[in-house]
Amino acid sequence: FEPQLDLSTGRIAGLACMLCWTDDELGEGSEARTIEAAETSGLIREVTWWVYNSALRQCAEFARAGVDLRIGLKVNASGLAQPDFAEFVDRALRIWKVPPERLVIEIDETALIAGIEQLKETLSSLKALGLGLAIDGFGTQSSSFSNLAQLPLDEVKIGASLVGDMRQATYHAKIVRSLVHLAQDLGLGVTADGVEDAATAAALSALGCA
Repeated sequence: FEPQLDLSTGRIAGLACMLCWTDDELGEGSEARTIEAAETSGLIREVTWWVYNSALRQCAEFARAGVDLRIGLKVNASGLAQPDFAEFVDRALRIWKVPPERLVIEIDETALIAGIEQLKETLSSLKALGLGLAIDGFGTQSSSFSNLAQLPLDEVKIGASLVGDMRQATYHAKIVRSLVHLAQDLGLGVTADGVEDAATAAALSALGCA
C-alpha cells in the first residue's frame, strides 16, 4: 500500500494498492512487469480478482482498527473488458462490507484506446455503485485528452514519470501545470504520483493539486 497525502491538511487521506512480485531467481518485479506476466499467462482475471478481494479485506480490517481511509485499486484494459467486472466489484464490496465511497477504481490510461462506448457503459455501471473513478498515469498517453470529458470520472492521477522530474525538467513542470488546470476546468480532482520530497509537494500544492 502506498500512502496518498492530502496537501491541504498534511494528513494521509488514502492508500493506493500496488501489486509487485518477488522471485527467487528474477528478483523484485515491478507492478507493470507483474501485470504483463499475468496477461501473458492468461491469469489476469484471476489475479485481478485476488487483488481486489485481498485489498478490500484489508480495508475492512483497517476500518475495524479505527483507520478509515479511501483505497485505490487499479484495473487495466483487459480487466475492464470482463463482462462481469462491475458485478464482481459490487459483490466484493458487499462480501467485505466496505462502503463504496471508500473505493476508488484507478483505470489505466491505456484503456482509453479501446472503444469509448463500451468503456462508458462499464464505467457508468461502476459509478452507479457509489464508488470513485480515476484515470491512472494521466498525461502519458495522448489518447486520453479527446475522451476525458466523455467519461463519468471523479479524478485524474498524473503519472510519476512527469511528477518525479518536474523540478529538474522545465517542460515536465509545464505539462504538469497544464494537466492540473485541465482537470480543474473539467471539475476533476487531481492526485500526483511519484512525489518523493517536500519541495515537489509544495510545488504541486501551489498549482492547486490537493
